[in-house]
Amino acid sequence: MNKYIKVVTTLVFAAFCAFPIDAEDVKKTTFRIEAGYIQPYQFGEGYRTTYFHGGKIGATVDFDIKYGMSIQTGLYYLMAYGTNSQSYPHLSEYVDYSTTMYQLDIPVRFSYTIKIWKDLSLFAFAGPTFNIGLAMPEKADAHLSAITEEMTGIQSGTTNLYCKKVLPFNFMLGAGGGIQWKNYRLQSGYDFGMHNIYRNTYGYIMKQWNWFASFSYAF
Repeated sequence: MNKYIKVVTTLVFAAFCAFPIDAEDVKKTTFRIEAGYIQPYQFGEGYRTTYFHGGKIGATVDFDIKYGMSIQTGLYYLMAYGTNSQSYPHLSEYVDYSTTMYQLDIPVRFSYTIKIWKDLSLFAFAGPTFNIGLAMPEKADAHLSAITEEMTGIQSGTTNLYCKKVLPFNFMLGAGGGIQWKNYRLQSGYDFGMHNIYRNTYGYIMKQWNWFASFSYAF
């Protein structure tokens, strides 16, 4: 896990360097708390597709520059739950899976805000998000014959996927936008995982994308 933390630190630093700003350029610093709904989506080759449903909560800071532009970063805690089933139609056998994911998100976004009427504004944002997996316990409920169990190696029980199958780091690029009234914001966006997070020796690929909708308040 330490090597992934080092990778995240390096990439966050590189992302900040991609948006160079001087102290004189920062006109205002805005802190926000945020909570909302998130729908992670894992898909790829050689691995089942799973839709997760959950929530996120966190805090962000905006470094307002000028002309409605700002740089935003922060930290979110995510928890989501998903179910899936793998069947063996010729043998009428199946395995039910229930998976919970616990993750951290560190966004580095460029944002642009435009006022449309008094305290009402529209905004858009884009940039990288660094997703760090904390734990992903998966419970398998196997209904298999002894022969199928021996062939597949699948047994009932709980496994932390980050220890065996899934890489606990996901570099994502995303975009979104929303509406702001006074200190309140309602936003939505999509983060697209850019690399393979499936640990395997067969060359199979799995990626994770996140859709979210959230509400935030600025101090």
